[in-house]
Amino acid sequence: MNTTFPISGQFIATREEQGYQAVIDTFSSTKWIDIVTYSISYKNSVLNTLKSSPLDCQTRIVSNIPGNNKEQYLKALKPDSFNNHTKVYLDLTNHGKIIMTDSIAYIGSANFSGSGFTDFGILTDDNETIRKLKAIVDDSCRRSAFYYSPAYAGNLDAFHLADHLEMLRNVWHLAKKYKDAMAKDSKSFIIDVGEIEPKKYPEEDKLAEYLYSLDMNQIMMLQYVMYIGRDYNPSDYTDYDFSGTKYADISEITGDEIIKFFFDDYNGISNWEDNVAEANHIMCKSMALPSYLERGVKKLIKKKEAQP
Repeated sequence: MNTTFPISGQFIATREEQGYQAVIDTFSSTKWIDIVTYSISYKNSVLNTLKSSPLDCQTRIVSNIPGNNKEQYLKALKPDSFNNHTKVYLDLTNHGKIIMTDSIAYIGSANFSGSGFTDFGILTDDNETIRKLKAIVDDSCRRSAFYYSPAYAGNLDAFHLADHLEMLRNVWHLAKKYKDAMAKDSKSFIIDVGEIEPKKYPEEDKLAEYLYSLDMNQIMMLQYVMYIGRDYNPSDYTDYDFSGTKYADISEITGDEIIKFFFDDYNGISNWEDNVAEANHIMCKSMALPSYLERGVKKLIKKKEAQP
């Protein structure tokens, strides 16, 4: 992806000072704050500058995770450390730095951390530039960032599988249609396969299109359920009919500890790519995907208990 557009602004070079101080100065009066950074220092008070923002200010932090002191870093970024209108996203592909509000933006080399390095950047108060930058951050969050919930600090309440059941069911239906279409052709074989074009299946295109439309949080949950269905074998699990239209026999979602196991076992927040790359990985397993998802959901759902 390559996005370019001209901007008007002021060049700023700093050493042992914050080049985005002019942005911080607007925190107390802005309607929203976007912070995109490779890292945020948890050893100084730079995060405290966010406390000066209005209580209804919509704040979004997008950060990579440096390799050193990962646990302390994640603890400092816990969502409950901020006000209710602050959302933290983790993007393991991000190395960019943008600090902006609704009236001014900094684009440069400085992370949202303490000063001490020599940094170069551009400050702009051009409304059109700010609008375009915000759109870029929106797209980046959708494509490669995932919401940092308290789950990553050990509290699994944020894994709401029930919120993703409709998405999982849609993927199951599309994958099954693709698998069934392939199965119809598997009864006949062509010897000289190298001399013909591989057959294209519209069902494959529909599955891929739907997967590409999912955000990173949905992709992650889909991957977890898929691998749970493939690898995890509890002693028993409930009946769940993906072909049905209602979840009449579901009273609650369980399986948090199973998800926690897979979160830790697959290194949780490590080795994730963007949503398109992860969707392509899922497409490689499309023939087994229906059975993986069906088994995975069955292993995570607790059947409604009989009423007395």
